[in-house]
Amino acid sequence: MKLFCCKGEAFCYLGALFFVSFLLLACAGENNGNAIAPNAENGKASSKSRDGADFVASRTIYGFAQKTPFVDSSIVRLTALDEVTLEPVGESFTGMVDGGFSRYSVKVDSLKSKYVLISVTGNTLDYYNSLPSEKECILYAISDLNLRDSVNINMFTHLEYERVRKLVRDDKLSFAEAKKQAEKELLEIFHFSMNNSNDAYVAEDWSLFGDSLGDQTLMGLTVVFNRYKDSVVHAFKEDFAKNGKSVDDSTIYQIAKNAFNSGVVMVSGDVYLPTDLNYFRSSFNRWTSIYRTGFNMSSVAYRGMIPDFEKTVEDFWRGEFGLEKCDKEHLGTVGKTRYNEYYTCAYDDMIGMASYSDYYWRVANGLEANSYGIKCDSADYFMTPGSVDSALIVCNWGAWRYALDVEKQTGLCTSKKEGALEESDKYGYVCKSNKWEIFTDTLENEHDGKRYAYRKAVGLYWMIDDLGDTTFAWAGTLCPEGWRLPTDEDWLNLQEKLGGWRIPSKDGHQMNLISGTHDFNMWWTSKESAHNDTLATAAVAEYNPRDYQEAQYFSLTLRSESKSLKGRVRCVKDP
Repeated sequence: MKLFCCKGEAFCYLGALFFVSFLLLACAGENNGNAIAPNAENGKASSKSRDGADFVASRTIYGFAQKTPFVDSSIVRLTALDEVTLEPVGESFTGMVDGGFSRYSVKVDSLKSKYVLISVTGNTLDYYNSLPSEKECILYAISDLNLRDSVNINMFTHLEYERVRKLVRDDKLSFAEAKKQAEKELLEIFHFSMNNSNDAYVAEDWSLFGDSLGDQTLMGLTVVFNRYKDSVVHAFKEDFAKNGKSVDDSTIYQIAKNAFNSGVVMVSGDVYLPTDLNYFRSSFNRWTSIYRTGFNMSSVAYRGMIPDFEKTVEDFWRGEFGLEKCDKEHLGTVGKTRYNEYYTCAYDDMIGMASYSDYYWRVANGLEANSYGIKCDSADYFMTPGSVDSALIVCNWGAWRYALDVEKQTGLCTSKKEGALEESDKYGYVCKSNKWEIFTDTLENEHDGKRYAYRKAVGLYWMIDDLGDTTFAWAGTLCPEGWRLPTDEDWLNLQEKLGGWRIPSKDGHQMNLISGTHDFNMWWTSKESAHNDTLATAAVAEYNPRDYQEAQYFSLTLRSESKSLKGRVRCVKDP
């Protein structure tokens, strides 16, 4: 739909915002995601509860039924409860969801108890694609109708209702006391703070389309449980009902881990994929726009109207893990959770485009985990076993790294070792200015007058510059005097010492076997085929990563190739 005829894109955008503002003003008297009374007046009859309080027995009970929005025609059932045991007493009334924001209403007549259990059964909208769920979902809310006509049914009311019944029935608390205690316990389990909030302990007022702190808390809790099967939610609810806690740490840990993962930005190649939290926000922007205006205007409005439920989700898993807030002050900090896992506070402005913050906790790598709790300042230079697996790590003037093979065997390069040559299983090293460097030198090739670099690696001097491309017949003639083509055993030994079939790409770059982001290189060995005069053995390096993890390794293999092909020439020399 074209809203205005504009010459400039900016004017079109402002025109769209003006149009949305007009619609919002027009809808100001309508439902905005918080429960409102039905328009029609109902005949009302008074009755007395067992404690003597008057309440209205005949009226319309209304509210919103939300996991995500329930589809229209979802069934809502209101059941009267015994005021002592909170068990059903037989009175039951039925209504349905019918309206924006998943609104429902139920007409009740001659209700004899002020305490009721309200359930909603139906399909909900999927927040990935807005299609109805394949399976029906059921949620509950327990409430005191002496205090209200509106009762929202949501994930919070669903998790608390069995706990409320238990506190009233077994612990002899009043209904109000039981409600307050159950909601407080639930907030504590998920590390949700309701400080300075006027709507604490009234979950029946919270809506997924509101903007209060309670609404934000509800959205966070809904996100946490949204991808779980009903059986998991039911098991948690039953455990919580017993003592106001999660029965075992493994359950709440797994829920916290999934909550953390819901905000993890996945990277595919150079593409940063939206998180589950982004999908959730996007869907609620869209639904809010449609419910309020009849149009999907979420691209130009409503984004700022959804509360910061992402913070609520993070408060949960950070609270459960025992991590501080990740910000500029804590950048680079490694934190240890109470489950003995390690996380690192990191920064990435590209992550911020796909998430809600440039600063974020990520799972620590092995080096970061091993450095946990060990001080490393810019003036420090020492080697120590790591905190986790005792791997030797080096504090290199304020930055951690794993110890080199030569350091494991001979210690750090210090002023006393300046100029010393040492061997490791992979490379030969020379000590220069407090740093072990791979021994590298150059030689002049008498054939072309050029200088070529070589390194000490796996017991041989290996050229790291290629002498050219040629067929097998001419390959050996390019080697300078005293140098030779490597045998297939030389290449296999190099492959094994560098890492086997998955060689770290950093070693590939050290030996100039690969370069850039994609590479295919072939070098001749000295071995000819014993069964086919036209074939000889070649060493082949392949590097074709599709993502960050694959970029950490490359492959080096031997295979038979036609002698007529042109391959690269690299020579070796015995010490």
